[in-house]
Amino acid sequence: MEQAARLQHNLDGAVEQAMAASEELTKLLEAHPDEPAVLKLQASVLGNVEKNPLAAEQILTKITRIAPRDGDAWSLLGSFYLDRQRVEEGIRCFESAVAVNSANPLYRAGLARGYAAAGRSAQAEKEFAAAIETARPDSNPFVFLWYGDFLASAERYDESSKAYSRILAADPGNGEAWLKRAAVEVKAGQYRDAEKDVREALEQGAGEREAQTLLLSVYRGLGDDAKAQAAAAAVESASDAEEARRAKWRRAKTALEQAERLMQADRFSEALPLYESVTKDVPGYAEAWFAAGMCYAHTAEAKRAEQSFRTFLRLQPLSADGHSALGLLLLAQQRSAEARAELEEALRLNPASTEAKEALDSLAAHAK
Repeated sequence: MEQAARLQHNLDGAVEQAMAASEELTKLLEAHPDEPAVLKLQASVLGNVEKNPLAAEQILTKITRIAPRDGDAWSLLGSFYLDRQRVEEGIRCFESAVAVNSANPLYRAGLARGYAAAGRSAQAEKEFAAAIETARPDSNPFVFLWYGDFLASAERYDESSKAYSRILAADPGNGEAWLKRAAVEVKAGQYRDAEKDVREALEQGAGEREAQTLLLSVYRGLGDDAKAQAAAAAVESASDAEEARRAKWRRAKTALEQAERLMQADRFSEALPLYESVTKDVPGYAEAWFAAGMCYAHTAEAKRAEQSFRTFLRLQPLSADGHSALGLLLLAQQRSAEARAELEEALRLNPASTEAKEALDSLAAHAK
């Protein structure tokens, strides 16, 4: 039960973060449609959250056209290709990144990773050596992660473990490094060390499915059938949780897109059930509560509007718009003292809030 609760907590948190990131990104794209930094964020969301690699590739390629001297753009596109086994394209991109800045250890390590995937081990070793020479494990962990992977694939397990250990010495909270070191220890038959590292990875919030898969290998290696069965069940549970997270994300995102179009057309009663579905699926996503409150207010459901605005403000207590909306709602109900408190807070948080100022001026005029 404890594990199920942890999985559900992680699931809900991941969806809420994804929704918030998507909302913020939409605003940024409207304001800066061709800004490379914003486009990189869009590519990240498309590739990692929405699982749309084709769209992510198109955005990354667009950045390299807009800003051909942006080494990070070439590096991101190179990693995208390598992750999808499009090795030669990945090498080409990292070569472009290195041409922009040959002193950047991440670019050199990315190129080394490409050479390794192409079977060009000597070139990979040379590039990794150049990268490691100037990289710091606290600021360039991927350099050491990729080098550790390269060494592990060559069955140089002791050297590989040391590469991951350098990251952990600088940042004990790096869950991925704990997992990778554990994987090497499993290959080397060091099952007890691997078990400890996986447990530490879980403490640091590393991927549940990957961690439980490693524990399954650990307990099989130790011949502990009971723990192996438990780990196998945990792997299945983690896989189900990940799929549930993706389904929630897709469902909530679709509902929000439809609801926003209806809101823009002042079709509040039609938008309302869509926002309600988001608040049920992703209760920690504040903006859905605010939008639901607006819909309730426009459909004369003042009590439910108030509940929604107050829920929004519990999640976003420093929102001037939230305090202003609640204040205006209370004012319409002639709850003047409560309305004044909310409107004054809105004005304190945002002195430029004309809506709150006008409402307070109206209250003051009626008090005379």
